Amino acid sequence: MFVAAFALAQPHTIQLERLPAPTVDGHPIASEREAARLFGTPSRSTRCTAAWPKLTLTLDTCGIGPEITVTATSWRTRRGLHPGETSARAHALYPQGRPLDFLERGALWQLESGGALCDGGPTLALAAKLAAGRVVALEVVRVPACG
Repeated sequence: MFVAAFALAQPHTIQLERLPAPTVDGHPIASEREAARLFGTPSRSTRCTAAWPKLTLTLDTCGIGPEITVTATSWRTRRGLHPGETSARAHALYPQGRPLDFLERGALWQLESGGALCDGGPTLALAAKLAAGRVVALEVVRVPACG
């Protein structure tokens, strides 16, 4: 079955740069339905959040653009950054990045931006969540570009 084979394939690349929705291995993920096509039925699902614990993947579709969080080392950015790397490597691979601490979600270093444009800016960012000198997660987060 395609879903099972795809979900078990390692590693997964998550990308956002200038795209309307994040992609995983080239497949857009803007809804739970799109994620379920790739990864199978989520283990947990509510009105607008879904989780695939074996993949360390959570998806939140409430709001403008989807938010995604992944924590396993099998997840990579287009440039090869993955959870477990040092914060210094995140800064070296993405020197154009900026802190997103104003989102109050911990220390986030913006890697890429994308999503819908609103008030002249993109609504989504792919970020490395940093703690104790390490990348502990890759997150697609909503950036308040509208209103």
